[in-house]
Amino acid sequence: MHLADYRTYTADTAQSVKTITITKDTNARDAAAIANVIGTLKQGSTVQLDSQQSPIQATARGRRYHFYLVTVQMPAADSAPTVTTGMRVYLYAGCFPADTFTAVEKPKLPGYWKATVTGKSKEPMRIYDSKAHCMQRNVPPVTVLNPEQPCTFQTEKIIKNVAIKGKSHSIAKCQFPASATFRGDPISSGWMIVDESQVTWERVEPTEFDSIVKFTEPMPIAAGDPIGLMGIWESPEPPFITGMTKTRHQMHIELFTTDDKTALEAFLSNSAGLTTGKKYLKVPKGSQLYSSDGHGNFVNPDPLLNAARDYVFEESACRQVKDTAGTVFYHLKGIKTGEAATGPVDFAHVKLEGNIKLVTQHDWQALGFTTIEETNDDSDGYINPEKITSPLFQDIFKRVDGINSRNGQGDGVLTGTEIRNALQQDKELRSDLYKMIAGHPSEWHQATQNNMKAHADEQNTDNAEEYKNTNQFEVERFLQCEFVSQIEGLTQKLWHFHPVQLISIIKNIRYWPLGKTSEYFESGGRGPGTISSGNGDHGGASYGIYQLSSRMGKLQEYINYSKFKENFDTLDLCSESFNLMWKKIAREYADEFKEEQHNFIRNTTYKTQINILSEKGVLINHKRAAIHDMVWSTSVQMGQNTKLILRALENKNVNTLNDVEIISLVQDYKADNVESIFRSSPTLWDSLRSRAVTEKERLIYLASTDYMIEDL
Repeated sequence: MHLADYRTYTADTAQSVKTITITKDTNARDAAAIANVIGTLKQGSTVQLDSQQSPIQATARGRRYHFYLVTVQMPAADSAPTVTTGMRVYLYAGCFPADTFTAVEKPKLPGYWKATVTGKSKEPMRIYDSKAHCMQRNVPPVTVLNPEQPCTFQTEKIIKNVAIKGKSHSIAKCQFPASATFRGDPISSGWMIVDESQVTWERVEPTEFDSIVKFTEPMPIAAGDPIGLMGIWESPEPPFITGMTKTRHQMHIELFTTDDKTALEAFLSNSAGLTTGKKYLKVPKGSQLYSSDGHGNFVNPDPLLNAARDYVFEESACRQVKDTAGTVFYHLKGIKTGEAATGPVDFAHVKLEGNIKLVTQHDWQALGFTTIEETNDDSDGYINPEKITSPLFQDIFKRVDGINSRNGQGDGVLTGTEIRNALQQDKELRSDLYKMIAGHPSEWHQATQNNMKAHADEQNTDNAEEYKNTNQFEVERFLQCEFVSQIEGLTQKLWHFHPVQLISIIKNIRYWPLGKTSEYFESGGRGPGTISSGNGDHGGASYGIYQLSSRMGKLQEYINYSKFKENFDTLDLCSESFNLMWKKIAREYADEFKEEQHNFIRNTTYKTQINILSEKGVLINHKRAAIHDMVWSTSVQMGQNTKLILRALENKNVNTLNDVEIISLVQDYKADNVESIFRSSPTLWDSLRSRAVTEKERLIYLASTDYMIEDL
């Protein structure tokens, strides 16, 4: 979901206009007809231009070139007298200083907007008198709009996916101002292509405000699509008696379901039995906690060492450690212990026993989500604790109410300060609150708002004029924002989710292609047919996406493994005929060849290294992409039996290190020991040292993301 303030979508180009001096002599071309040369503009001439504009292509002397539109400010000496100050012309892209133009991607607009687009043609545009003629192109156009000419059209009237000369286009009926120029008779309106590849959408201004915009048909929304904007939100500015307001851009998001409680609870309990997606470790209150005894085992040193409350951890965030018997323990950080909820502590471990279990992202009840319901049909939009029977809600209400008192007891009335302090100070309370799914009469329904208005009127009778002004401002605001009763199918009572918490649970895992880092450094993404020269490399010529060494035996091992083996049976390794056959297979079976090379490394090299590390107590039982890619890349570069990672981690307690620390130790070890590791390839030392440093940076960045690898 993408949000931006309104000004982002309607931004003016004034800030991107600048004056520059051209660095080469060039022809100035007519802005209305780019093929026409007006005269020469000499080096040193100054022009004004929009640095964020896109170039247009045009043919000159039989070749296609890029040109930019400029306004001439001051022609240099010896420029053609026909090129004068203030003239709009096109100049060849090569006459501008480097970095003159900045490619700025304009924000993608919400697809449902009903808006007026103000644009400019990027090239000569054929204009037709009807939709049918524009689509079919079976009659000549009525005229041709010159490049860089203004037009306007309505987004809701755009006809998309029109096949024109074998390509898909969008067309619309456009309006042309009197200032627009044509290659032919001028017209005020007509049909033309409005794709952004041919028309610059300079301004997109919504045409409907302060009302519910209903779709005529369902609108699909894909991941990453923009779905709204942050409008201007006004609030009273002290002193309130003046009626002044302050503004900021923000959006209020309502995320709710109209399902009844039975259907909602079936969803929360995962009645469908879904098992895919992220895994979580559920640790109920009272669960026994363990600490390391320093000799490879884990003990519970005290009966009071147990979980103070229910906890849920992402499995991938919990380091897994085996004891001497092979039992897996999960290392937990930030957990409070005992009835007194002391801590938090970072040394606790648990194993899968009792009610400690792994659950999926679909097991919402197990993850701590719960429903609370207000049974008050006369709701006025204010919290009424007596009407909410949930013990969890009552507990949270008391904790928030008493957040600022020494004894934890409040006065039964929540204030804004108490709510803010509670959310900032108590991470666990915040988590509980965010996981509440609240069923209550919507404050955005007309019936609820009538009650809210009556409540506000009662308050006005007992308050000063200044307060009345503020109160009235709020009443007018919520009356303007009412929407629930205007949408068919919505009822006054809705079940509300916290939007950020919901997204964090339902979002899909982002999978990282295992071995991608290694492929980048070994073959630069050039594909399975890549063959290195072997110059200066002790391993000789290398082949494929992971550069299988010819001298170290890895290439022959792969040939014996490959389903393409018979193609190489009569060919000498690394001979010209061998290389030609390698590249031929890469051309004709690119995907299969690449996948087979990947599977070969996974099964023979990467897994061997994983097993070596495991035997020495370095367990990698998680799926976090950065560590796995580091192991993959190291085993490819150094060999499947390498002890490099173990040496880099020697005398370190791996169980206490995070991914960034492990990556740094391994990559720094590579960089610091290049000459001894690669003593037979001295001409490559500088590049190998540079690779270790750059690879470290890429892996650390990968560790900062949420990428996982799929099951092996």
